[in-house]
Amino acid sequence: LSRLSRLSLFLTNDHSRQFSCITRDNPLFIVTSYHPTMANLLTTDQLRQVLVLTLSPDAQRRKQGEDELNRASRVTGHALVVLELLASDAVDLSVRQSAAVHFKNLVKKGWNSDSDAEDLIALTQEQRQKIRTHLVELMCVLPPAIQKQCSASIALMAASDYPDQWQSLLPDLVQRMASNDFKVVNGCLSTADSIFRSFRDVEWNDALDAKLQYTLEVFQEPLLKLMTRTMSAILDSPNDKPQLEARLTA
Repeated sequence: LSRLSRLSLFLTNDHSRQFSCITRDNPLFIVTSYHPTMANLLTTDQLRQVLVLTLSPDAQRRKQGEDELNRASRVTGHALVVLELLASDAVDLSVRQSAAVHFKNLVKKGWNSDSDAEDLIALTQEQRQKIRTHLVELMCVLPPAIQKQCSASIALMAASDYPDQWQSLLPDLVQRMASNDFKVVNGCLSTADSIFRSFRDVEWNDALDAKLQYTLEVFQEPLLKLMTRTMSAILDSPNDKPQLEARLTA
């Protein structure tokens, strides 16, 4: 199984859902029998249909899709279904991009526990931890356009969780920076940059000092090694255009 397939299976197993679904040609007409403990939680295919509606050029259908998406967002576990869809290569890229933006908006409005109750993301603490554990891995295997949205979501989550509630975040990024795939390296560096931007223009205090010390201890040496390895590879292959482009755009 590919890494995407394994992630998708992992996310699916969290739901323990059993569905029977009958759909007409118009995806607005959905008749579904839900597992009683997951009432109104969309399947990935139902979510795909709703996202397709939100992309419709027809204003009425688009509004219906947006309303359905808002309703679905209030159901506990919805964010995991969104990530399950993101991890599926079988879904059209435009729909996955829409899902990535939707997940980012959910995080932006409601990941922080201090958010208004109406906006608070509908997840149990166990589901939150599952997302923290696997989101970096998912970000690294997504297409670049979706990777950027996922990277932004990680940075938004880190603003409230890093490092105390998300101690695996920086070690995960550091581990994947050793990859020979520069798309993965670029995703990790972009994510790290987004996280570190939150340190700027912040009033100095003991908590910030501790966070900066931890960040430097974990990140500065691997970053230096990456830069050294990159420069050595450039000097060793001065005429290898594909390799030079990959490294110089990293």
